[in-house]
Amino acid sequence: MSRGMLIAFSLGSERYGMECRAVAAVLPMARLGPSPGGHPAFAGTLDHHGSALPVVDLERLMTGRPCADHLSTRILVVERAGVRAGLMVERADETCLVDLPAAGTPGLRVFKVLRDERGAAAAAAVPLGRLLDGVLLPRAPGAGPAHGPSDLQ
Repeated sequence: MSRGMLIAFSLGSERYGMECRAVAAVLPMARLGPSPGGHPAFAGTLDHHGSALPVVDLERLMTGRPCADHLSTRILVVERAGVRAGLMVERADETCLVDLPAAGTPGLRVFKVLRDERGAAAAAAVPLGRLLDGVLLPRAPGAGPAHGPSDLQ
């Protein structure tokens, strides 16, 4: 195990986090450009330094419910398989230093933030890469779309 700093956010009623080093920028919510269709979790595009940044609503992707418009709703800019994208998350309002499980497979990782009775934080890995690929990357004909948490592996 190694120690790592997470940007914590909420998915449903639980807390999750992403390693700070995997996040290129944390942006406030902004008006998004039109979504060209595709996966229901694709929220639209954001003009980010003159480029169209695709934004995925992580809440909708994981729970089926769209992100609420809180002051703490943020867009985390990440890169996956050479594609830079934004992940819209709710209540991105803290960082926490946690013991991280071994890396396992490389790529974008989200962690469930676990707290003990004293409030100390630990983390359990949630494989997110393949699920995001189903939204951001073209899929092989006949492969079908990635729809939700059952596609996490």
